Amino acid sequence: MPLLPGGLGPREAALTVALAGVTGAAAAAVLALALRAVSLAAELVAAAIAEIGALVLARRESKNLVGAGTARLRCGAGAAARTADGPKRTIVVVPTYDERDALPLFVERFACATSGMDLLIVDDSSPDGTGELADALAAQRPWMHVLHRAEKDGLGMAYRAGFAWSLARSYDVVGQMDCDLSHPPEKLAEMRTVLLECDADLVLGSRYLPGGGTDGWSRSRLALSRVGCHASRLALGLPFSDLSGGFKLWRATCLAAIDMDELLSAGYAFQVETTQLAHLAGARVEEIPFVFSERVAGTSKMTLRISLEGIRVTLALRRHHRPSRRPSALAAL
Repeated sequence: MPLLPGGLGPREAALTVALAGVTGAAAAAVLALALRAVSLAAELVAAAIAEIGALVLARRESKNLVGAGTARLRCGAGAAARTADGPKRTIVVVPTYDERDALPLFVERFACATSGMDLLIVDDSSPDGTGELADALAAQRPWMHVLHRAEKDGLGMAYRAGFAWSLARSYDVVGQMDCDLSHPPEKLAEMRTVLLECDADLVLGSRYLPGGGTDGWSRSRLALSRVGCHASRLALGLPFSDLSGGFKLWRATCLAAIDMDELLSAGYAFQVETTQLAHLAGARVEEIPFVFSERVAGTSKMTLRISLEGIRVTLALRRHHRPSRRPSALAAL
């Protein structure tokens, strides 16, 4: 099947064994190899189409986004006076599951890169002891907190728990990012500056603005990501360059205006849905570029099943959240 892992292996062996009794071993082997060749050709064609589409979209988007980046720079100019009166207490919510190897590296880099920001680790009862390690690290760091959840039931559910914990403790700014250092903690200070100086409600880190990018990705993976992101933008009518990056900084009032109990998504589509709801509520959303890096340790939680679920939920969001049903929830704040 196109885009599934290739190579001669269990699939071909199983097919050969299944057909050997009907066609003979030699004919079965030839047929299995022929089908594999067709599958490989389909993979190459699909990857080529995706890459060509991504290059066309990237060229088209870059013309629009360069102008948007200039507007963001003008937004910050002359607005520094508002920073002193802006929100101060900031916390960054970081869900974890089996991140024992990555967590100490992340905490050390977070501490070096940020000043005056708290950290909340939301651990979903990791069997590798990530939660216990987080407790030990937090015991020596007053700015670090740990929230333990009883089970792993989706990235979105972990974020919902972390957001509720943060809002209940009156933080003014709430961030979200991954633990594996694919999101650079060094960008958080810049994101907070944009949030305050531009009087924004939400700042998105974007891999696809000029100055952003991905480090360590193959061209086919990048192409598929770009096509998927653009498809989500078209399906939901959203103007933002990167809907699924998951690197965000929220003004607490904007986050509190989103009815988390109404969300459709519990997994990775949570990233798209919350941005959609903020936009429909009239939030001012800014973007800044960042470079997404491959994880420093551990294994990715992304699977084909999760990807397909994300596509299904994203399509459902178009029907579920309609602009006509969304008065500006931020207007009264």
